[in-house]
Amino acid sequence: AAKGDMVSGTTESLTALADQLRAMDGISLSNADAAVQALGATGKLTGENLAVAAETAARWATATGEDVDDVIKHFEEIRDDPLKAMEDGLVKVTDEQYDHINALVEEGNAQRAVNELVGIYQAQVNAATVEVVQHKNLAQLAWGEIKRAIGTATHAVEDFVLSMLENLGEAYRKVINWGITLA
Repeated sequence: AAKGDMVSGTTESLTALADQLRAMDGISLSNADAAVQALGATGKLTGENLAVAAETAARWATATGEDVDDVIKHFEEIRDDPLKAMEDGLVKVTDEQYDHINALVEEGNAQRAVNELVGIYQAQVNAATVEVVQHKNLAQLAWGEIKRAIGTATHAVEDFVLSMLENLGEAYRKVINWGITLA
C-alpha cells in the first residue's frame, strides 16, 4: 500500500507502514515499531500525515536517541491547532507561509492547512536530523582519532617505562658487581 492510502488504526496498514519504516536507512527497527504503535494508539493522525509523522519521528529518534513520542506529540499539536503551532514557534515559518496557512484555516480548509504545515515541519525535522547525523559522524571520527592518539601515547609511555626498567636493572647489576649493598 502506498503511504497516502493508509488509514489510521487498521492493523494491515499499520503493519505495512512499520515494514516500510524498518526497510529504510537511518531508522532503527525499534524506533520504526515504536512510532507506528504510538501513532496507531492515538488515532489522531491519518493517511499521509500518519506516515510522515511515523517516518520523521522514527528517523529523529534513531539519530538523537530521543523518544519517538516527543516528535509525535508535535505532529499532534500541529493537527490540533496549526495556527497555535506556528505562533508558539513549534514550526518555524516565513511570514508568507504563516499568511497562507492562516488563510486556509479562515477559509474553513483546516485539513489542508494541517497537511501543509505537517510538510513544513517534516522538512525542518529532517534537515535537523541530517545535521545531527553529520555531527555524530564527525564526533565518531574525532573519537577514533583520540583513541588512536591515546594508544600511541600509551605505547610511548610503555616503551619509556620498559627502557627505564632496563636501565635500572643494568644499574642494579653494576652496583651488585661492585659489591655495594643497598640497604
